[in-house]
Amino acid sequence: MSEQENVGSKESVVMKVLVIDDEDISRTISAAIVEKAGFTAIPFSDGNTAYEYIKTCKEPFAMVLDWMMPVIDGITLCKLVRDTVSEYHPFIIMLTQNTSMDEHILALESGADDYLAKPVEPRILDIKLKVAFRSIQEQRFTLELQAKLSRDATTDELTSIYNRRYGLIQIQKQLNKLSRQSKEYGSLILIDIDHFKRFNDSYGHSCGDNVLVEFTKNILNFIRPYDIFCRYGGEEFLLYCELNIIDVEMYIERLRHRIESTEFSFDDQPMQITASFGAVCFSGREIMNKKLEELIMIADEAMYQAKAQGRNRAVMADLKPQYNTASDY
Repeated sequence: MSEQENVGSKESVVMKVLVIDDEDISRTISAAIVEKAGFTAIPFSDGNTAYEYIKTCKEPFAMVLDWMMPVIDGITLCKLVRDTVSEYHPFIIMLTQNTSMDEHILALESGADDYLAKPVEPRILDIKLKVAFRSIQEQRFTLELQAKLSRDATTDELTSIYNRRYGLIQIQKQLNKLSRQSKEYGSLILIDIDHFKRFNDSYGHSCGDNVLVEFTKNILNFIRPYDIFCRYGGEEFLLYCELNIIDVEMYIERLRHRIESTEFSFDDQPMQITASFGAVCFSGREIMNKKLEELIMIADEAMYQAKAQGRNRAVMADLKPQYNTASDY
């Protein structure tokens, strides 16, 4: 197995190589070398067209770039790329017929990673492309790792919605905004899956996981794009929406009915999922001196009252220090 095949086997995505040269024969030769090396050649006959394409790229790539071109020459394009692309580092191989030390230095100072004299020697370009490939692979790995860390910091691994920490941050932002709009309303809803322990005890934790995933999907298909929905912990979920008390009561009832009416099965065994809701509605004026933790405690108390009253129902709490003022509807 060749070095290229060995390296490439670790990543299914083939490296794209932009071959930018105004000379047709030179461009064709370079593109053929790129393709023979196992990469994807994307040819351009001028720097301007290539630059417009580069601005649309979302992942690392390599460039085989001719120095002497009309309108935008290789040095200018190289500087533009370095000034424009910040998320990753395109690997640039500069081609030129001038092999002086000063031009070599100028190319590197302008942002090129490597330098090659024309006419191109296929074996040398092949080796430089492999070096570029290793750089691109390392960048892909780093970008994927950063994306995963970002997802892990904000997303619940099982359900793929906001995790508790990030969900609370987003809700707090909305509360801060609401407190500056005293006549607007918001509602905080705590949702708990009824008898969740039975799913785990009777059918195993894989069943419980499936219940959580399907329950989440059901709610995601109901809520609005600007509502904030997160997994609060275990089988509890937190939902924030900008609705007044009349609208939020209807909103919750429609959601409750949707949940109990949705068919669910595990290993061909039909099951019914229901949930209990505790909610609190407030105006921007009412929460000016309230902490999010207080609102959650009020919603939590209301949710436990819904449980005590038979489950599969909602209880709306008053925004008062006493938590025994909740009433169902």
